[in-house]
Amino acid sequence: MVRRRQTDLPQTARTVIHLTEYQPTSVPRVVLSPALGARIWRHYGRQIQVDFPSPKTGDQWQMTPLGWVGIAPVTPTLRLEIAPRVPVRNLFGMLEYAWDLTSVRFLDGLAESESVSDVYERLAVMLARRVLAQVQHGLYGRYEPRAETRAAIRGRMDVAAMARRPWQAQPRCEYPDFTRDCPENRALLWTLHCILRGGICTARTVGVVRRAYRALSPAVTLTPFTVSDVLALDYHRLNDDYRPLHALCRFFLSQTGPGIAGGDAPMIPFLVNMARLFERFVATWLAEHLPPALALRTQERIPLNGGELAFIADGVWYDRATDEARGVFDTKYVTTAEPAADDIAQVVAYAKAKNCRDAVLIYPLALARPVELLVGDIRVRGISFPLGGDLHAAGERVLRALVNGTGICVGDIPNP
Repeated sequence: MVRRRQTDLPQTARTVIHLTEYQPTSVPRVVLSPALGARIWRHYGRQIQVDFPSPKTGDQWQMTPLGWVGIAPVTPTLRLEIAPRVPVRNLFGMLEYAWDLTSVRFLDGLAESESVSDVYERLAVMLARRVLAQVQHGLYGRYEPRAETRAAIRGRMDVAAMARRPWQAQPRCEYPDFTRDCPENRALLWTLHCILRGGICTARTVGVVRRAYRALSPAVTLTPFTVSDVLALDYHRLNDDYRPLHALCRFFLSQTGPGIAGGDAPMIPFLVNMARLFERFVATWLAEHLPPALALRTQERIPLNGGELAFIADGVWYDRATDEARGVFDTKYVTTAEPAADDIAQVVAYAKAKNCRDAVLIYPLALARPVELLVGDIRVRGISFPLGGDLHAAGERVLRALVNGTGICVGDIPNP
């Protein structure tokens, strides 16, 4: 579906091509020039299958998102919006768990959102307003060591350095210097910078984000930040109020990718890999709700052949008392409700490597038929974690099925 809508951006109009995850969408030739179509194919070919106009496509462009949802700017006046197969509320409910956004009350005010771009803008405003509040309350700062040549002595003189330069009259001093130009604040400034460059938000949202950026920039250096950099930050009594701010930073930084040129300024796409999101959401939800007798290790590396090769299992659950592996699971974000033989072989290999007898495949769709079979001494099961309804109720059903056969009583599973 193609829609033109008025916005409060400087441009007079913006063209939005609406797509849905895994659903082919036809776009008339008059909407996309050959150059624009080639641009989409060149920059988003891994996320969107682009079929050029031909007799096979009815002389139209045909686009099929390949398991990605979000916003892909093409030019300042053209963008693609990819909707998920699941309700938008559930998409961001998954993100809430996957990116530890519960501390920012992620879903407040988002229930009525109908599009990915709407929620993106609301989150951008949420981050900007919290940054402004933090500036007003007082930015976190720390003492960092500093060494310089000064006219007056401050702190401790560096005698060794002065001895190497006896001709220099002014003393070289080392002293702690209080600064707010620290990683905690640099992460905020870089995230706001990425949102402003994104070309996604309307002028009203950009105004709020720009105010937050300008409030931070006099005291903070603009420095590139990654999700790993944010995760490496340590928290304590003095900076613990930054946790929800950095949770939002991780969310934005993890979903943005390299920009493509749009006019004179690059624009940054906001794209969510649904397979990875499903994998992370399931693992995080189960880890949070497992009975106390069990523990879950996610993305566990299982060495093979002396460690030269290794499997990476989405999840392995253990008996806390004995630290014995009780089962393994792997998530499969697929469009069909029929387990593949390769999926079964993969999870059986994981179970064999961990010397356990329970192997589970978790799918986002209701299975066409129950899957429970024996491969040697390994019990293989297929479990559905449907994403279209109540995620918590679906998670409880998965959890009960998962612990079935572990000796843990169903009544021991904690209620929400």
